[in-house]
Amino acid sequence: MANLAVTYSMQPPPFVQKAAMARYVVHSTNWSVISTISRSFNGIPYGNVESSSDGPINNSSGIPYYYISPLDFALKDTKKHSQVTATMSLSQTGYCFSKHYDPEDPRCARVTVIGNLTKVTNSKELQFSQYALFSRHPIMKLWPKDHHFAFYKIKITKVILLDFFGGANILSPKAYFAAKP
Repeated sequence: MANLAVTYSMQPPPFVQKAAMARYVVHSTNWSVISTISRSFNGIPYGNVESSSDGPINNSSGIPYYYISPLDFALKDTKKHSQVTATMSLSQTGYCFSKHYDPEDPRCARVTVIGNLTKVTNSKELQFSQYALFSRHPIMKLWPKDHHFAFYKIKITKVILLDFFGGANILSPKAYFAAKP
């Protein structure tokens, strides 16, 4: 069965609306690279592709959710250092290609969220995270039970956005969560 992830198709907000752009990128993308301080590789930073969702297409929470197995390096690494970064780019969506932007072009917006990777334990949030991920990544429902996948989120402490020339912008979680994608 193919991954039938849904692509968010609205146009991004103007680049001057930094928090809205950051929320748009997080909501529009279906995966991110989570970087950790590696336990397996003697403290060398390690990036790992993880499927993600901040909510179903019609309901953006701004919180990146993940479905991760304890076999995954990301979880092994966060036992010692729970801080992670997760990077997402509009190059995933086709938007940048349609504009003839290289993925490294600053106009091909990208976001890095910084925070702690934590297991989702609240029953209401657990239900939301499951729906958020399975609505975009339905194949996850069929992943092996003996791999003990569980739902995780990043508790965001900083958001870094690059969406135009002139350098990145650092956003507070308050500004980020106040914006609509």
